[in-house]
Amino acid sequence: MQRSKFFFWSINHPLMHQLAVVLHQLGHLVKVSYADHFSNAFIQKDFFLSKNLCFSLQEIQSSNFLDQDYTVITPYPEKNYQQTCYFLQDKKYRCLSYHQYLQNFFKNKQRIIFIGQEQQVMFSLARHVLEYHQQRSDYLIDHPDFFSVLTLSDAPLVLIQIKDITINQKLIYTHHIGVISALPATQAVCLAQFVQASPKGGILIYDKADACVSALASKPPREDIASLPYHKVYAAGVKILFKHLGITAEAFEEALLSFTNQPSTL
Repeated sequence: MQRSKFFFWSINHPLMHQLAVVLHQLGHLVKVSYADHFSNAFIQKDFFLSKNLCFSLQEIQSSNFLDQDYTVITPYPEKNYQQTCYFLQDKKYRCLSYHQYLQNFFKNKQRIIFIGQEQQVMFSLARHVLEYHQQRSDYLIDHPDFFSVLTLSDAPLVLIQIKDITINQKLIYTHHIGVISALPATQAVCLAQFVQASPKGGILIYDKADACVSALASKPPREDIASLPYHKVYAAGVKILFKHLGITAEAFEEALLSFTNQPSTL
């Protein structure tokens, strides 16, 4: 593996922190700085350059922090750090958000995204079935309220669980298969974007019992997108997913017997 140099500037989200940890564990050279408010609970002392300190614009300009292969920034900069964020982007220091880095990393994998109120249990069940049958996959949980889950490998598949599917009305990740459980009507605009972004040959698996979800997912924008309903029970939706991943109904039911409905962790 070719080692790359990364500078993570102003870490302020669990997934951004987790990406830095994973890249370090994979053997890359990682330097980091933290936004002031970020919890000490996330800081790994063994390799991080600083603790709860975000380097100022002056410090960055007068150092070799930017002699990196990648400069990774947050898409949610605090107000007092926005000037530095604009500087990094303007100077083209191979600067990208951690979402962009992950989207690029996963671009050649089959991407399955879980959204909606049952996303956690559906993601956990899908992961359990894959691991039960020893099928390789990467995993990503992007949630601001607890430790994120992230694996990076050469597996052909990635499962993504995400709380907010857009930033500034733009989709964060793109999917091949979308698994959509119940959503409040307030999320209709975001869901419509998600449905519209389905690729040629894409699949939408959706909760038919939810009025908002059914109204949008049952009528995809093109005929080459498959729209497949399930009836309220989350396992039924995941079972449809695995039919399209080459795992039989019998193999799915066998794995389901040992599922304990625990949230996914590392």
